[in-house]
Amino acid sequence: MKQFKTAIDKNFLFAQETSRVLKKITGINIFQNSRRQDIIEVRSLFVYIMRTVDNMTYYNIRDFFKNNGKSYDHTTAMHSYNNYGMYSRYNKKLDEYYNLILQRLSLLIAENY
Repeated sequence: MKQFKTAIDKNFLFAQETSRVLKKITGINIFQNSRRQDIIEVRSLFVYIMRTVDNMTYYNIRDFFKNNGKSYDHTTAMHSYNNYGMYSRYNKKLDEYYNLILQRLSLLIAENY
């Protein structure tokens, strides 16, 4: 098991793996500069997972997006997190994606938490 220097290292590893699995499941690149509804909703799912499962701060979420080439602000992350409930109410696939992602990442979660 890898030893992390800081909690931020652990957060970024989890975020990187989550974004990889999310892209594999949905076929959507959350770092793409687009305002298409399907991309916004999957980005919102990502932020929701980072906040609820990984306890990642909005500033760290912003930094993660910026490190992956996406212009993003901490208030954008807040807005995305706050709107996840509405998105998932109208797009039932988001809940399916959420469950699939947690299932695939369960080993990583168990090793690091």
